[in-house]
Order: sequence, then structure tokens, then C-alpha cells
Amino acid sequence: MHDKAKPIAMAKQTTAWSSFVVLQSACVGGVRWRILLRLMCMFLVPAVATMLLSSCARQIAIESSRFLTTDEIYEDDVVVRPYPGLPYKKALGPFLSVRFSSNSDLEGMAKKYTHHLYFQVVPCSQNKLGYELLSGAVYKSSRIYVAYIPINTELMLQNVNGYGALDAQSYLRKAREEGICFHVGGGQMWFGSLRSNNLNLPLYLTEENELKSEFH
Repeated sequence: MHDKAKPIAMAKQTTAWSSFVVLQSACVGGVRWRILLRLMCMFLVPAVATMLLSSCARQIAIESSRFLTTDEIYEDDVVVRPYPGLPYKKALGPFLSVRFSSNSDLEGMAKKYTHHLYFQVVPCSQNKLGYELLSGAVYKSSRIYVAYIPINTELMLQNVNGYGALDAQSYLRKAREEGICFHVGGGQMWFGSLRSNNLNLPLYLTEENELKSEFH
């Protein structure tokens, strides 16, 4: 009886060990899948979204009319196509106020092609929506559109360093060498996007990556 029980015990041990190996492999595999899924969410999904927006982009022409420096956002200026449910606080300056116009129906196109309308401050060679030095809401003052760009180095560096997949120093060097531009736009995931041409700004970066205005 003892000799017959021994192979049975060994078989049970082998089965138990095999089950443990399978379970361990499944757990490791699950961890790998979770890591893979996380990486896809971090890199692949934004890339696909950007590709979809860029491939269906509607172009709109804007022209600058005046640059001003101001310490506040004017109370009478109204946000054009705001982010739904997001309260817009009256931030403190100094700002570079970019006053611009368009021969197209910017408000109508923003309602049709964007979730919300915004401006981006970028290196001048960047001709699509994506990374940015700074961004914010677009306002309307009477018949003129206005963007209030904060002249704030700390805010700019915080924004640029917030992109995990971006080489921040290379991006800043690009802006320093090419100059700094501005465009407006926005998009919806499945219905294309809207983007304007670039306008040169009287802003520049020093060797120490300080954001400066030519008016100071």
C-alpha cells in the first residue's frame, strides 16, 4: 500500500507545482498586459488622436491687428467657444494681448469643428496642433478676437515639462532659435479639427529660457 501511495503523492505534487507555474505565468502575463495597456494610453492613443485631428483639419486665416501689454483681462471680453463647464478665472498678468481678426466665421467654425477654441504658443516651424509653450482661451472684444498670453517663465516651463514624451530642452531650444509664434484652433475626436495660420509674436526666449517681451 505504501509503495502505491508514493507515485500518487508525487503526481499530486507535480500537478500542484504545474498549477502554481500556470497561475504565476498568468499573473505575470496580466502585469505585462497592464503595463502594455498603460503605455498604449500614454503614447499610442494621443498619437492616433493627433493624427485624426491633423488629417481632417480645417484651415482658417487670421491677421494680427495689434499687440499690447496689459496686467489684466478686460471685464467686457467674452470667451469664444469655452470649454464646457470650466470656470474661467481672471488671471493676473502681465499679458501680451494679441488682437486679431479673420475674414472667415471663426465663431461658427469653432462651434462646428471644435470641442472648445484655444490658442497655442509654439516654435514657429510647428504648423499643427500638439505640444505648446503656452495655451489659453480665445476672447472676443467687440468685433476683434483677443488672446491673453501670460508673460510668465515659470508657467511656460511647468507646461513644457508636463509632457512626458517631449524632450523639453530641445523644444525650448527650437523656440529660441526659430522664434515664437501663435495660432488658434481646436478639435473633436471624430469630426476633424480647426487650425489657423501662425502669427509671429514679439516674444523671445533668453539663453536661460526666460520668456521675454520685446515691449519691455
